[in-house]
Amino acid sequence: MRDVDPDAWTPPADFVSVPSTVDGVELWGPRPAEDDASAWALQSTKCPQCGASAAFDPGAGALTCRFCGYVQEQQARTVGTAAEQNEFTLEALRQFEQGWGVERRELHCSDCGANLAVEEGGMTATCPFCSSNHVNLQEATQAGIRPKFLIPFAVKTDVLEKNLRTFLGKGWMFPSSLAQLAKTDKFVGIYLPFWVFDARMDGIWRAQIGHPHTVTYWENGKPKTRTEIRWKWESGGASDTVKGLLVPGTTKISAKIAQRVEGFELGALKEYAPAFLAGWRAMTYDLALPEAWDRGRARMREQNRATNEAQAQRRTGHVRSFTMTADFEDERWRYVLLPMYVSAYVYGGKTYQVLVNGQTGEVAGQKPVAWWRIAAAIAAATTPSIFVGICLAVPLTLFAGIGFVVMIIGFLMFLGALWWGWGLWQRALDAESA
Repeated sequence: MRDVDPDAWTPPADFVSVPSTVDGVELWGPRPAEDDASAWALQSTKCPQCGASAAFDPGAGALTCRFCGYVQEQQARTVGTAAEQNEFTLEALRQFEQGWGVERRELHCSDCGANLAVEEGGMTATCPFCSSNHVNLQEATQAGIRPKFLIPFAVKTDVLEKNLRTFLGKGWMFPSSLAQLAKTDKFVGIYLPFWVFDARMDGIWRAQIGHPHTVTYWENGKPKTRTEIRWKWESGGASDTVKGLLVPGTTKISAKIAQRVEGFELGALKEYAPAFLAGWRAMTYDLALPEAWDRGRARMREQNRATNEAQAQRRTGHVRSFTMTADFEDERWRYVLLPMYVSAYVYGGKTYQVLVNGQTGEVAGQKPVAWWRIAAAIAAATTPSIFVGICLAVPLTLFAGIGFVVMIIGFLMFLGALWWGWGLWQRALDAESA
């Protein structure tokens, strides 16, 4: 056997370095053909042309390299709402692969416990969920099932910043300086886990329905009429078919905020490929399927109840003691990744979370309230009623004898102002809550 000097050895023509799983051992293999670029991307997110890190570009809808300009179109098939659904069986779960299908590590937040999957070298100074800087890099866990479908990022940076500025700068009850926080570098693009549920509900509702009746009676020898409500127990069917109900697979984002931006077009679902994650963060679920399905069923019941109660209200306008029971059939689920820009910012010593739909650009989140403005608005609304009720009523009572009527008017004005102020206060609380 002929001895070969390892220092003098050179790889054959058209051979390139390929990933090695053994430290200190360098492997070489045939350069992949242009048609095989997508297969290469499943193993690595490095540019197959120059070896630099590549990233998925929402504007181009492709894996791109900013160093050499290489563009790799993604051949993943768009499946949309025809994406495969799964039954609630252990066999269905066993069919899923584990992990991401590409080497990634995790950023772990010591404060909120979030685990964010990143590529090698991917770091961030703060946690996008709670704004803590107590983050450290660790080996990625492979416990979660691998998603079969995702929706790629589509919102570009300029659209993101425009929508953020509109959201943060809108509303007189918020600090004027809030719009200055609309910086895209504060937002992290993350593929978040979502459970998607379909089901058919067969239910029955029961309630007391009030039916107006005109009653004739006599008063001082003259016939008069009045309307009375006669209550009667009634029931009816409450069947419904729910498709595409989204439940976040992570507890690190506010479910309340997520519902405001969950207007994803599921017709854009694509088959999962690790190349879509290149240059982006990703999370596996921490809310397991059984718990997510419990939340999904609760939302389905509440939506069905609200729909049927509203229909009963439209019939007569009088409904009370409304109850409903429902059974579920044909339950199906999918596990998908959906694009979301996430940020947590600190204002006035408090942490607020904002989410941006990475497909549509829709924004929702918490905003700090300038409470002095709320107090000033309520004071301005109640002042006229106090003036009418006291400053005018007392002199008119003494000199004209009609002050009592004016006092009643002022009191009614005061009650109206208080009602408006209470509604304003609730809206302000809702803006700050998660």
